[in-house]
Amino acid sequence: MRYRNPRDVRNRPHHQHMFLIQRPATVLERLLDVIRVVPGSIGRKAARKLYRAYVARRLAEFFAVIEGLPKGSLCIDLGANVGEISEGMLDRGMRVIAFEPDPATFAKLSQRLEGRDGVKLLCAAAGVSDGLAEIQRPEGWSEATLKGSPGSSLVHRGKGMDAGTATGVRVLDFASFVRGLGERIAVLKVDIEGGEWELIPHLVQSGCLDLMDHLFVETHEWMDPSRCAQAADFRQMAKQRPSPHMTFDWV
Repeated sequence: MRYRNPRDVRNRPHHQHMFLIQRPATVLERLLDVIRVVPGSIGRKAARKLYRAYVARRLAEFFAVIEGLPKGSLCIDLGANVGEISEGMLDRGMRVIAFEPDPATFAKLSQRLEGRDGVKLLCAAAGVSDGLAEIQRPEGWSEATLKGSPGSSLVHRGKGMDAGTATGVRVLDFASFVRGLGERIAVLKVDIEGGEWELIPHLVQSGCLDLMDHLFVETHEWMDPSRCAQAADFRQMAKQRPSPHMTFDWV
């Protein structure tokens, strides 16, 4: 996407969404939250610092959960991208299954993690049925730099996406995959750029959610406002179900 002032994170839907779903938790965050609405460079700088603080806090909370798990616990990373989160889980003694559908991104993921003990890498998307799909990359995507690769999506189309760089990918029925593992999943991280709207109900209806202890999901209603009600339903479900522990505010 292009913005009038590309340095101003306040104009970007993803950052606006972050400011809505997160709440300041420290004195510094509360101060930055006040200053970020100030016009000009002061507000822009405060917004960037607050966004980074929110991301850092969410990651710290996530890895605190990981560090509290028994060594060798099974964690699954859906939308692994180049493997930063998967690597962090491996470094903390977890077994990891990483899904990344984009073949260009998967190549970088493989370079980073292939050969490490306890990891399985799958060049596939997690879906509701086995098959093939098309993944589109964001405008400005480059195979050389993988710029924009976290925004590649099987769902999002149109503004901000480049159909000219699309490619075919494999899709696996994730509920069937989970059933075939024959063991509990300690942590499932889901960052699949819109694919969560179908996947989460699929896991609920199949009973696979009962095979998990922790679920971390990034929802993308900021890219599709028609999904706001469904996102609210997800968060309500997280409050009502005793297990698994669920958060729908992944970053």
